[in-house]
Amino acid sequence: MTIQKDAQILVVDDEPERARLFEAWLNDRWTVDTANNGRAALDIMDEHVDLVFLDRRMPGIDVNEVLEQLRDRG
Repeated sequence: MTIQKDAQILVVDDEPERARLFEAWLNDRWTVDTANNGRAALDIMDEHVDLVFLDRRMPGIDVNEVLEQLRDRG
């Protein structure tokens, strides 16, 4: 899979250090936003986000619910 140069990526992880590490790895080539929980991810998510890195084990909103809502948004 090739990611377009102008892609926008959303990294979702409840460990802020890990989210920042992914952001540091990716932000020299792509636009990267981070969220530290599912609710924040849903707040950030819009039609401009092309790719989501989603931690499957986070407290709070169920990750499957986050995935379902992201799919429903298209």
